[in-house]
Amino acid sequence: MYTLYVNSMSPYSSKASALLGYAGLPCELEHQNVVTRYTVLKRLTGDTMVPVLRRGEWAINDSSRIARFAISQSSRPLLPEREALEPVCWLLEEFADEWLTRWVAHSRWHHRDDVAATREAIGEEMAAGVPGVERALGRFSARGIKTSLEAGGIRSDNREALEQSRVRTLETLESLLEEGQGDWFESYPTVAAFALYGQLEQYRRDPTGAKRMRSYPAIGEWLDRLEQMTLPHPVVVDRTSRSLELQQLNPLFAELFGTYWRVLLENARARERGDDEASVSLLDGTRFEWSVSRYLVQRLQVVLDQLETICRYDDVLLGEGRLRLEGLLSEQGERLSDEPFGPRLLESRPDLLRWLES
Repeated sequence: MYTLYVNSMSPYSSKASALLGYAGLPCELEHQNVVTRYTVLKRLTGDTMVPVLRRGEWAINDSSRIARFAISQSSRPLLPEREALEPVCWLLEEFADEWLTRWVAHSRWHHRDDVAATREAIGEEMAAGVPGVERALGRFSARGIKTSLEAGGIRSDNREALEQSRVRTLETLESLLEEGQGDWFESYPTVAAFALYGQLEQYRRDPTGAKRMRSYPAIGEWLDRLEQMTLPHPVVVDRTSRSLELQQLNPLFAELFGTYWRVLLENARARERGDDEASVSLLDGTRFEWSVSRYLVQRLQVVLDQLETICRYDDVLLGEGRLRLEGLLSEQGERLSDEPFGPRLLESRPDLLRWLES
């Protein structure tokens, strides 16, 4: 029996709980508190982040690592049947985990009612029933969370950029779901679906998000179905949906490369220059600012790895009637080899280099 440690206000916990419920691993759910945070999570993983999947003295954290472990153990598929679609699936998972989380968190921490509800929920959970400490724990945790989020650009001066990205993303997802495609690749949910679920489920729990999500009924119905799969008592609901045509994903990838990709590249440039802060214009012309980080350099490597794999299947994935990455990458991608760091990034990715130069 495994144990999944979660926090009720964590989108990655929501993602892991639904994914493991669907995967069918024997798993119980436990909400972290101020005691288990250090006696279990910190001791076993060296960190206090959730979710954490544990079995005895073995443990892993990070929702993507948990997803990969579930894939290796489950009899249910969590990736597309067609191998060529796997990197596309993982790119959407990355987009949800690393970009959608920015506008979800911005909404949560920049609206008074949302902040109050989040602070109260965190305090109650962390206190583990000890009376009189909920409020103090909630405020203490909230301060730490807001400080860490601001470094990643989740701050008031990026409000317009994040709000516009939210609107575009939700309208795109609503359109796809209205057309009958419930899980993006197959008739079953993949890791991409669970990553999107984790962020959007948390968003609709907040007072502000709940009001806005009323405008997206198809997304709501889809979230309801995946919510039934969450631990501790998952119910897997089979659903037959139409096969998704690759070109239907182009609006999502336009958003990915018009926002997250630009941030990743500008972060690499700024780090190469030795800058502490970075700023870039997103696809709609709005500016996004953040603190330069080594973590985003690591995320760029992950995205480039997936693009390298996609380029190996260019005859299947790219071109007319398929993914149109040429236009999305043209402005930023063609310049990659001209950057000081470009050759280092591309020398181990020959298929991506060939594709960019073709």
